[in-house]
Amino acid sequence: MASGFASVAAAQEMIDHPAEEAGQAHLVRVTGTSLQFPSATGIPLLHGMIAARAAAVTVGCRGGGCGICRIRVIKGSYQVLPMSRSRISEADEAAGIVLACRIIPRGNLEIEPLPLNVLRKTETKGVDKTPEYPGEN
Repeated sequence: MASGFASVAAAQEMIDHPAEEAGQAHLVRVTGTSLQFPSATGIPLLHGMIAARAAAVTVGCRGGGCGICRIRVIKGSYQVLPMSRSRISEADEAAGIVLACRIIPRGNLEIEPLPLNVLRKTETKGVDKTPEYPGEN
């Protein structure tokens, strides 16, 4: 029976390290910029960014399906929520690449926004690669 979690390790992480008390804010710094914003404990990072009116990460569906809010966590501790493996692979997650809408900060974080991988190899099936106009390469 599937647990609904992206991995058994992610589920165990949530059990071993439950979120801290709600209301406590953590500082999130965006690497390579002067941007930083507070994010409350107990809510996903993307939601904290929106509440702080910061524009650090592109906002999409807010539920993990679109993958637009891809980031790399450079430093800090966070709780992982279930993530779509079509957007974040196990290797990505092991390298700190996650979706901002699917992590909950447990302390201060340093993040790097990443570009969206629009089409993965598995998603190109059925995509028409024929030029739109004759003579176009």
